[in-house]
Amino acid sequence: MQGNIYVTGGGTNVDLSLVNKRFLADIPMGGRLLYIPFAMKNEARLATCVETFHKMLLSQNRSDIVFDAGMDLSFFHELTAFHAVYIDDGDADILMNEFDRTGFEFVLENYSRHGGIIYANDSAAITMGKFIDTCREVNQEFKTGCGLLGKFSIYPQYRNENKEGWVPKHDSKLLCLPEGVGVIIKDGRIDWYNSHRFKIYEN
Repeated sequence: MQGNIYVTGGGTNVDLSLVNKRFLADIPMGGRLLYIPFAMKNEARLATCVETFHKMLLSQNRSDIVFDAGMDLSFFHELTAFHAVYIDDGDADILMNEFDRTGFEFVLENYSRHGGIIYANDSAAITMGKFIDTCREVNQEFKTGCGLLGKFSIYPQYRNENKEGWVPKHDSKLLCLPEGVGVIIKDGRIDWYNSHRFKIYEN
């Protein structure tokens, strides 16, 4: 059975405190986590991301969690050593290009299929869905994501925009998440959410 996949609409760690608490409850004491920062090749940005993530763990009283920063995903051929994977905010194009380059999307798919827990924050959440051209046109020839959410594609930072025109062009449901909102998708359905302020567009 597929593990929990957390997708969020972005926001600060304070905004997402309840989501983060729920996610960390899935990780046992002394657990190990793979943290994937967006700017994995920029040392200054990487340090900031890692520091912010560490502060989030401390704010949730989970200093027991050991986490590795995934700076080059080509080194990760399987994820059985990790209790969870956290993919931080970033550009969906860049993330998908990195996943495609390293084959990491298939590693994630296998991990999730065997019960692995994944958290994808803000733009990273887009990559978990069926399509990645939810917020804007993308440069990739293929506009598909990892497809780990069943029929769902993700639109983060939703501010009540009208997205009805997107759905007829795609064989997908569009899950629109405002900042501070997170949901768990498991086996292609919404299993938990911290707020009802999301919207689903579907045919």
